[in-house]
Amino acid sequence: MLAVLSLGATPGSLGAESAESAEAESVEKGVLEAVILKADPLTISLADGGSQTFSLDFGVEFAGAKFIIAGSKRGIIPGTMYGLVNVPLNYGSYSEWLLKHLGEPGFKSLSGELNEEGKGTAMLNVPISQDPELVGMVLYHAAILLEPKAEKVLKASNAIELILMP
Repeated sequence: MLAVLSLGATPGSLGAESAESAEAESVEKGVLEAVILKADPLTISLADGGSQTFSLDFGVEFAGAKFIIAGSKRGIIPGTMYGLVNVPLNYGSYSEWLLKHLGEPGFKSLSGELNEEGKGTAMLNVPISQDPELVGMVLYHAAILLEPKAEKVLKASNAIELILMP
């Protein structure tokens, strides 16, 4: 189903510490990019574990659309094309792993349906870990809207990063 997403185009650069600063950075460059996806927090301690909550706002025209949160640990540039939609994630092993587990216990909160205002929420749970290879890792996530019957990608959000701290 979704694991066949071969998420490659050039999305705008991220590198900002929050969705708000990413939007401000875009305005400063003379390009107004809509910030559809916001997240809090942007860092999680592996010693404590935690959750990153995503807030989605695709607008009322997408009310009722199904969404998933996809991810990458390979960055956002050049990104990936799926049909005519640029998904600002570089597809790789984390992307595949995340898509494979969507719908399983612990991952159900990474997909859903937008409300009547075209808004939704999702959550990524990060377990406690002592693995030193994970410290400092940056994970990138974006929301993808799917056409319910054809499972066609309708639209993708901006990317948000999550930094794993000690």
